[in-house]
Amino acid sequence: MKKQLFLVGIIVILLTVGLSGCNENSTENNTNKEKILGAWLANITTGPNKGGGGKYTFFSNGTFLASSTTTEVWGIFNITDENLTMSAEGVTFTYDYTFSDDDNKVTIIDGYWTIILTRK
Repeated sequence: MKKQLFLVGIIVILLTVGLSGCNENSTENNTNKEKILGAWLANITTGPNKGGGGKYTFFSNGTFLASSTTTEVWGIFNITDENLTMSAEGVTFTYDYTFSDDDNKVTIIDGYWTIILTRK
């Protein structure tokens, strides 16, 4: 009985130490995810449809809705410290991004597109 209790104690300690190493990265990603949640007005400044716009809404479950006056597209997104990845209708875009104006503006760039999102 003492051996089993000792073994369970060691396993609990190892799990605690192992999982505690994941906290920093998860916190950083969660912070960025929290910053981007909500509704944003989009202004396309380079690439196809330059001058166009629409609205992006990011949800806490990792989905987003991109809409304009004529269409709506649902997809999934992931945000890390380096990139914002958005996938919808079989197409995936990976953007570099920068928050500005007290996190009320996001500039997303993929080398071809530049889109400025302003919190609605």
